[in-house]
Amino acid sequence: MLPLNINKLTSMTIALAGMAQVTGLIQALTRTGKLDEIAWHASVNSLFQTDPSDTYAVYGGRSGIAYGLKNLVTLFSPPIATHELQCILNIMRIQRKIWRSSTLKNQLAKRIRHAQKQAHWFGDLHHNVIMSLADIYESTLNTLHFRTTIIGSHQALATGVQIEKVQTLLLAGVRSAVLWQQLGGSRLMLALLRKQLHQTATELLQHPHIIMRSALHES
Repeated sequence: MLPLNINKLTSMTIALAGMAQVTGLIQALTRTGKLDEIAWHASVNSLFQTDPSDTYAVYGGRSGIAYGLKNLVTLFSPPIATHELQCILNIMRIQRKIWRSSTLKNQLAKRIRHAQKQAHWFGDLHHNVIMSLADIYESTLNTLHFRTTIIGSHQALATGVQIEKVQTLLLAGVRSAVLWQQLGGSRLMLALLRKQLHQTATELLQHPHIIMRSALHES
């Protein structure tokens, strides 16, 4: 068992739940064409949180990440949801590729700032904002020639709007992967801490009024 303090483990669990939230929303969208509105809004808004006070604040508070925490518990409960777990690992891999390119990082930051200005005027979930975020994914992350397999109904993704939502969610997943990395997370840590992460996510759901001090700014 790794010697992590409670605050850091909690923060890492929330960051991982951010990715689990994205994969869960994508699965729901591709299978039913519908999204949990609170989780959808929180994941999109997380893209605009550049200086959060703690890890909960990235998702607008605990209610914004509850969907992801529930999905994380489900992912790590037998039988393991291997497809969604692989999606999370793929998102981590995309994030690592981005972080190796200062040009790509700067381009992403600049374009997200532009989308943030749009969100200020139109609202986070306005179609213009989602179009801009989807285009960021298409013109930057999609150029990495790395694909994340999406399983679902072709009918559910029959419109360009639905595809834009999937692309926006994948971009939000990368944002959570950045947070995970900032907290010291990696593929190896995910494997070593799986049981601890599962237990922490369960505890956060069972005790919704207990919010521990975040380790986001700890060294």
